[in-house]
Amino acid sequence: MYAGLQHHSKALSVLDFKKQERSKEVAALEAAKQECQTDLTEMQEQLETAQTAVEAAEQRVQKAELTYQKQSQKLNKLAPIMEGLENLSAQYSQRPEEWVPEAAAFETVKNYQEKKTMPLIQKLVKVLFALHRKYWEVKDERDKYLHFYQDEKKATHHLSQRLKEVEAENSQFYAMKRDFRRV
Repeated sequence: MYAGLQHHSKALSVLDFKKQERSKEVAALEAAKQECQTDLTEMQEQLETAQTAVEAAEQRVQKAELTYQKQSQKLNKLAPIMEGLENLSAQYSQRPEEWVPEAAAFETVKNYQEKKTMPLIQKLVKVLFALHRKYWEVKDERDKYLHFYQDEKKATHHLSQRLKEVEAENSQFYAMKRDFRRV
């Protein structure tokens, strides 16, 4: 009978040992589960941040597109004016004798030049310089908006790629979370 008791207490200690080992494994799994849940929470926050950034970038892109469209419309409105000016300059350059007044019968060359041709030439030069300056201003502004639009488009593309990466990581963490819930 004494031998049976001894055997019985050994069996209990083995069971206690196995329970302790299982408890340690469960504690380790609980810690890993908690760590994964923390990682999942962080990834969800990162995902929300990335989605917010993408939405903001998309709004900036839409705003840039609208601005670009407005500037393009303005440029398209200026195009016929520029064509008209080109036609006007072509018209005046072909037959200058028609738009420069005739000299009076006893008018000197110096007097004619001072009173009629020089003011006309100065006026034309001012108009041409003003048109040239305005053309470059419009072109520079269009280029600026075009670069802004392209930069915003690149930023949106980059954020979209980052969002896809974060969503992929998020789905991996959800899979890990499901695996830990089975335990």
